[in-house]
Amino acid sequence: MSARRTVSRPRPPGVWIRRTGELVTWRPSAGPDRHGFFAPAPPGATPEIPLAVFVHGMFSNFYRSPLKQAFLDILPAAGVPLLSINNLGAENGTANEVFEASIQDLDAAVSFAREIGRRRVALIGHSTGAQKSLHWADRRRARALAALVLLAPCDDFAIVRRELGRHWLTTLRRARALVRAGRGETLLLARDSMRFTARRFLSLAEPHRREAALFRYDGPMRAVRRLRCPTLAAFGDREPYAVRPVPEMLARLRALRPDGQLDTVVIHGADHSFHPREAEIAHIVAKWLRGTTCRRAIRAAAPRTLD
Repeated sequence: MSARRTVSRPRPPGVWIRRTGELVTWRPSAGPDRHGFFAPAPPGATPEIPLAVFVHGMFSNFYRSPLKQAFLDILPAAGVPLLSINNLGAENGTANEVFEASIQDLDAAVSFAREIGRRRVALIGHSTGAQKSLHWADRRRARALAALVLLAPCDDFAIVRRELGRHWLTTLRRARALVRAGRGETLLLARDSMRFTARRFLSLAEPHRREAALFRYDGPMRAVRRLRCPTLAAFGDREPYAVRPVPEMLARLRALRPDGQLDTVVIHGADHSFHPREAEIAHIVAKWLRGTTCRRAIRAAAPRTLD
């Protein structure tokens, strides 16, 4: 692995870099070089704590947003090292990414963890990053996964239908026709918030597709059922993409894990990116990760809600 600091230069608006840590580039065993920001835990921190990996959402990247800023400040200070990574769908790459290929991004994160001497990772997925984290956890079922944090795990299939309204079926038919004609990379501009290629759109808009099904709350959500690691799911109570009341979505997730290893939390006054309560959710996740990954005993069977 090679890691390097970038040359200091004026930063464009909205770019934020934490003072303690470094921009890193590393080459995993497969695939292209990867990039991100690594904030280590202080010297003397508990070595059993896994490397936390922040997986960003649609059209985002490894550094932009107050939510990532809060996690990069708070988790390392609490003894939890954190790697915030760019995935293959970063920024405009979202429009035509292949969702299933996101598994390579998290394989690369695990390789980074091993390079720095951490045997396990805790995935922190926000929005579409939650889908990608769950997808990796379900496909790999790896011993390297110590815990899973799902921040705003929304129902993309239901969101697409709601956002497009009466245009949903027309857009779906057009996307299918483009894919059949070998023009799946054609960009659809159904709405400003729906800038995807036809192929990428179908990944969200067809209920049987992997990406659409992972958090389809009126579906079986089999990937959640198959989880065996401790899991924390969190929403803000002002979640704009909620297609049913937030408490109902969290109750549904808890019901899928009768082993009691899925905790939930609602952040009052917070939206999809947990604004303006970013520090609050970061502190909760840091405390939960330390408590979950430091003890060896199996947790109590009764599901809990954190308040």
